[in-house]
Amino acid sequence: MTLTDNAFAVLGARPADDRMTLNEKADEAALFGGGETEDALNQLMQLNRRLSAELAWFPGASDQAADAFLEYAKALGEGRAAAVPPVEGLGTALAQANGLAALFEIWPVDDPAMLEALCRALDSILGQVTAQEAFEAVNQDRRRGGWEPVPDVMSLVEQLNGRLRELCAPVRKVAERMERKALAGAILKLLAPAGFDAQGSVAQALLDSYAMRVHEQAEAGKQRLMERIGQLSKADSVSKAQLSEMADLVNEWCDLTAPLRKIPGSYRDDARAIGFGMREVVVNYVNKAGSVKKKQVYTFRVLNGTRTVTLEYQSQLPYVQEARDRTFWLKSRFFEQVELVSRLEEDVKMLNQIEENEKTMLSNAEERARMQAGPFAKRI
Repeated sequence: MTLTDNAFAVLGARPADDRMTLNEKADEAALFGGGETEDALNQLMQLNRRLSAELAWFPGASDQAADAFLEYAKALGEGRAAAVPPVEGLGTALAQANGLAALFEIWPVDDPAMLEALCRALDSILGQVTAQEAFEAVNQDRRRGGWEPVPDVMSLVEQLNGRLRELCAPVRKVAERMERKALAGAILKLLAPAGFDAQGSVAQALLDSYAMRVHEQAEAGKQRLMERIGQLSKADSVSKAQLSEMADLVNEWCDLTAPLRKIPGSYRDDARAIGFGMREVVVNYVNKAGSVKKKQVYTFRVLNGTRTVTLEYQSQLPYVQEARDRTFWLKSRFFEQVELVSRLEEDVKMLNQIEENEKTMLSNAEERARMQAGPFAKRI
């Protein structure tokens, strides 16, 4: 609802007008208007419908401030240049947000930087709106006009939240026409710790728009991943090529859903399932990998020349190193999953221990080879 469509604007009325005054103003407006006059009067006369108009108007503001912003909204709607009236004159944060709604509607959004500016400006205002302040302002206006007050704060919370969502319409409009990757980057930048409310109405509008854009692709990607995870986590063996294939699928899904995993919700839950599932694939890879036959040659200088000792052994290091690289990669992709990250850190310790055990084995083998070469043998 725009200011010029508001029932108060249609009738030229104010929240403090009593029933008789509303009827008189409706009669006057009907001489110059159309059928919307009767609809506007009915809305303001019926308390169960009146509240939405009050919340979309200027609760608690003076008539002078309301008139100034109504004229400002009309000018912008007609494409005329107009200076923003003093916002402070409106008083409440909700009245200020309603007064600036017309400005946000024509905000010049050509790139992610302008979207960020729009979101931060709107978030700054909407973040100050409280149900208690709106409740007190609406009832103050009602008492002046002899209207029955809103009984309690909770009675207006649902409609207030609806109004805040309406005020975020410019954000959704921009998000719908922005290229997906650019939108994702803008959202990630906004949701970084820099004073933007990740749980606020503006963030929700952005995330809802983005979710609608990627939902089908993200869901299909998740289903494919979970199917492959189910197969590979229980397979008799997992190849390096299969790990790479899975990494590509995970990267694609993570990049697609990154903005949506910034806050708790279904996508973060999906990430938990995928992250833990991928860990099981990596564990199965290293557990079923076996070992690689290797040869270590030791050459020692002895009293009468040199002596060479060859050690053949089975090594797990190539698989351990691959598993460790994949584990670090999983930590980077699912950093928000605290429980998973903790488990992955334990996995890294175990892989490090396997590597250390093999190095110790080789060191002991070298020492035995040196002793066999003679008491004065030295490694070349």
